[in-house]
Amino acid sequence: MVARSNSGLAATVSADGSGRLFAYYQDLDGRIIENSYFGGSWTLEDRSKVNESVVTTNATAGSALAAVSYTLNSSIVRQLFFIDAYGMLRTTNSSMTPGTVALEWSTPVAVSSDIVSADSTVGLAACVDHNGMSGIRVYYGSSSGGIQEVGWQFDTDPGWTMWNFFNESDPTSGVACVTYDANDEREGYINVYMRNTTTGVVQQSYWDYSKSDGWRCG
Repeated sequence: MVARSNSGLAATVSADGSGRLFAYYQDLDGRIIENSYFGGSWTLEDRSKVNESVVTTNATAGSALAAVSYTLNSSIVRQLFFIDAYGMLRTTNSSMTPGTVALEWSTPVAVSSDIVSADSTVGLAACVDHNGMSGIRVYYGSSSGGIQEVGWQFDTDPGWTMWNFFNESDPTSGVACVTYDANDEREGYINVYMRNTTTGVVQQSYWDYSKSDGWRCG
């Protein structure tokens, strides 16, 4: 039940509307563990269940983590992003029917051919939305010297695509993202926050999917 020193943490709320919270951490053996909170209790209050709550054993020591949950083809999906021992950003997911919690996770796959800036990278964030971008966006500190965006679309053939590279962003610092849907229509925004290496301040950049006319500074 002890988290590894300097390891990442992630959390997401189940997309089935139940309010179930999924939390992730790396244990002393390097395994990524899932702990679920629902109905006033955590699944790992019973330590005997730790072994069946392993998401992956492929993460590097101290990996940053990011998690999302969404609906797709009548399934509730929860998805975790992590860094492997070779500095590659990978993802694994688990599909379940509403009201259940599946324990099986997919074989981790690489999100891009790029590598992170260092094994100790803390910059990793993921956002998902059915409106606007209709897919998943992931942001991480790249060895190319800045924050890189990769994306996966729900309405096209599956496949991760390299999107924007943020100039003057700090690949060794943190990064965060959040979506905003306007009027519950198929429009919306994604906001990304990162450290600007020129000014040293936290910079907000946003994309308006109703216009799709490029990134703007907030």
